[in-house]
Amino acid sequence: MRDLIFKGYSTFKEFQESKERVASNILASRLKKLMGEGLIQSDRSEEDRRVIHYRPTRKGLDLVPVMIAMMTWTDKHEAHVVPRDQMTRMVNESDVVAAEFVAQFETAG
Repeated sequence: MRDLIFKGYSTFKEFQESKERVASNILASRLKKLMGEGLIQSDRSEEDRRVIHYRPTRKGLDLVPVMIAMMTWTDKHEAHVVPRDQMTRMVNESDVVAAEFVAQFETAG
């Protein structure tokens, strides 16, 4: 969900090439579970029918404030890779930042 919403990844290949290097069978299982829970949905690419694009559902987007809260907690207690300016904005304007991420998917869908 993090890579989908905050990093803009949408294909299996993009998820697989992320820093975590999740094994393909585990990634496929996670995507299937997220779809089964109604957190994401998939659509075949218009350009290449072999490519599937994933996007969050309304239910999935409802997790954005929770995910931002988790990221701000991490900022207090752990090392992370979120750039300082983005993290400061998440801490100080969490509602605005959450609304921006949600709007990005609502206009695209």
